[in-house]
Amino acid sequence: LPTRADMANEEERAIFDEEVKRGPATRLFSPIVGKALDDAHNYVKFKTAMDSRLVQIASLVTAREVDDQFEWTQWEEHGLLPGQKSLVEPAIIDLIKYCKPVEGLGPKETLIINFGRELLGPRKKVSSETFAQALRLFGRRGTGDPVEFMVLYQATGTELNAFDGQLRPGQKPLLPSRADIPACRQP
Repeated sequence: LPTRADMANEEERAIFDEEVKRGPATRLFSPIVGKALDDAHNYVKFKTAMDSRLVQIASLVTAREVDDQFEWTQWEEHGLLPGQKSLVEPAIIDLIKYCKPVEGLGPKETLIINFGRELLGPRKKVSSETFAQALRLFGRRGTGDPVEFMVLYQATGTELNAFDGQLRPGQKPLLPSRADIPACRQP
């Protein structure tokens, strides 16, 4: 990863100082763009009408659909740490992890999972029916926020792949390969 000495000017050094507080800073290869992406990421994660539970569901479905081991493991593991309470029930995590049909969930949870699967899955297109349902449940702005969130998490996964992002030493990967799960194999 880039170091503070790699930053070209004071603006980039200030960005560097802020970014390294948050953890591995893959976006520091392009600090100005990285800061803008991080600001957008912070907004859609913490400042939209999407509650924390739906944020975690959106994160998990995005990680599953783009096979992002790093993000999946971080989000699933968060609920497994001693003293931490997962916002998402283990049954929902397994439903997403193993590409099971969405049944028995509330309308918002069902919509977020189906929306993410359509947007990021093999078709890469949200159906008119799913989009109309999103508008009914979340309104116009509320429909845009989960889309932007999923797209930013997809970008994060792509960056981690480009810069060879790794799990912490000894950290167990929690996302099984699609090849090992018949329901997850894409046509």
